[in-house]
Amino acid sequence: LEPEVLLLRRFRNHYLLTSQLGRKAVGLYYNLSPPAADYIRRHEWLKPIVRVLLLPFIAMVHLCLDTSLTQKLLFFMLISSSLISGAIAKKRNVI
Repeated sequence: LEPEVLLLRRFRNHYLLTSQLGRKAVGLYYNLSPPAADYIRRHEWLKPIVRVLLLPFIAMVHLCLDTSLTQKLLFFMLISSSLISGAIAKKRNVI
């Protein structure tokens, strides 16, 4: 199996299956994913697009599972400061 698949399974088991809402999300995924996978399989050009679209989600799952609290806080501060800087620049019409 691909490392990303194993990572997503760990996330499912560790976070999603431990709550009612998470179990409902997993059930919805299992209902919707076979037809979606079939569609993607029939349209080869979609495969790289779907992989790229999944990258941010896989990165967030990796952040949840495989980083320390300190690393999570540093990432949060980096994202927050980037968003704040962007908002300030936009307000000043710099962007």
